[in-house]
Amino acid sequence: MTIAVQQSERNQLLEMLRIVAAYGIVAYHAKTPLHDLVYSGLIIFLVLSPLVDIHYRWKNPRSAAQLANVLLIPWFFWSMIYALINIVTNRPMIVTGDLVTGILYGTSPHLWFLPYIFVVLASVNTLKKANRPDLVFWASLSLGIALLLTADLWSPVLLNCAPPFAQWIHAVPPTLIGIAIGAMYKLRLGPAIICVLVPLALVFLGFQEVAGVSIPYVIGILSVMFLFYFGIYWNPHLWNIRAISELTMGVYLSHMIWVGIFNNILGRGTFVAATAAFLAAAAMVGVLHRYLPVSRRFLG
Repeated sequence: MTIAVQQSERNQLLEMLRIVAAYGIVAYHAKTPLHDLVYSGLIIFLVLSPLVDIHYRWKNPRSAAQLANVLLIPWFFWSMIYALINIVTNRPMIVTGDLVTGILYGTSPHLWFLPYIFVVLASVNTLKKANRPDLVFWASLSLGIALLLTADLWSPVLLNCAPPFAQWIHAVPPTLIGIAIGAMYKLRLGPAIICVLVPLALVFLGFQEVAGVSIPYVIGILSVMFLFYFGIYWNPHLWNIRAISELTMGVYLSHMIWVGIFNNILGRGTFVAATAAFLAAAAMVGVLHRYLPVSRRFLG
């Protein structure tokens, strides 16, 4: 959820999309209506994370140690925070699974994303070192489209998978599409190929009406594709929303605390509670960023 690029390179439309996606994740965990719509927030981040890493950092990949500093240190810190909350509230410290899968899944249902995306980005950076953008593009695009077209076959398997592997498998198709979009400008016909094949695959997926897959995948992937492409040719310099978008990592990490508070105060499963939780988390992160800069190490 952290887009590590220079200020001058930032696509402000993608920055706006990060904010919308973060709100969607908060609403999803607040159990609001329109489940598949708000769940597309997660799909957006699954596409964006590898896309940005490849597009902006192809020649300057981050080492595993750098990625661990950005992703795994906050993950470990917040795993401890939620473990403590679980103990205080008489819930199991590890939410589900045996010790290994329980740790990977995390002490809160949203923490699985960070070790997953760490593995993805570390693997992608290994591929970058081979300097074969054509291989990265075609392999990720082909496999990603194949998974989109066969979602009705593999999605039922997730019901029998233990966390976090169910979440990880569900995350693979949008992640692969994000990798392909990130690499598409490395090939002369890459953008044209992406703009034809991916929407066609998503139309097919939409007609399949796979619960928990069709709607969030279509909305999430198409939103990123449109705003990424449009933002390259229209990247406004008169407005900058980085000050807000850079709060999204901290919102993601801390929002479950606020969701619990406002679901109890304002009613479980309402957009009012979700909005209050989002604003409270963003305000907390903003204050800590400003007055306690060291907090960025744990909040992004």
